[in-house]
Amino acid sequence: MKRRHGLLGAGFGLLLLVAGVASTEAPMVEDPCIQEVHSLHRFFVDWFTGHLANDHVAFARVEAALDESFQIIGPDGRLQARAELLPMLAEAYGSRADRDFRIEIRRPRKRRLSDHLCLVTYEEWQYDRSGTRAWQSSALLERHAGAPGGWVWLHVHETLLPAEIVASDAGNDG
Repeated sequence: MKRRHGLLGAGFGLLLLVAGVASTEAPMVEDPCIQEVHSLHRFFVDWFTGHLANDHVAFARVEAALDESFQIIGPDGRLQARAELLPMLAEAYGSRADRDFRIEIRRPRKRRLSDHLCLVTYEEWQYDRSGTRAWQSSALLERHAGAPGGWVWLHVHETLLPAEIVASDAGNDG
């Protein structure tokens, strides 16, 4: 399979760019912050591949997870606020249905900043028929009783992994 490095857009690896069947399974003993990282990426895979209903009930999962003040800095350096990102996510429903899309979260690490804040760093690897994309992400989460998994996302910053690292993963895409 020919490898391609790069994103189809900005944000959440985003837009994810885009999505498939998640290999974002969280180990049973993971920390709740890390579990939330896996869980939200499972949602993205299911949303982008059309495995969820295309309705407000399903989409409410991501709306509840992203704080009103949420911002993301994508690998392209572009800053997006929640208000700009949510309509893009909603519109991308089913956009990867025919692409064998999946996401892997690798090397998650958590730093507890306080009882209510944690910083999670992780590698996000996306695979589909067009190739592999990967970036290092940092996510700031805040404890919130009403949020999925008990945490809301305040901020994400993504940086592309070097092409040679992505290329060295050539045999691990499924």
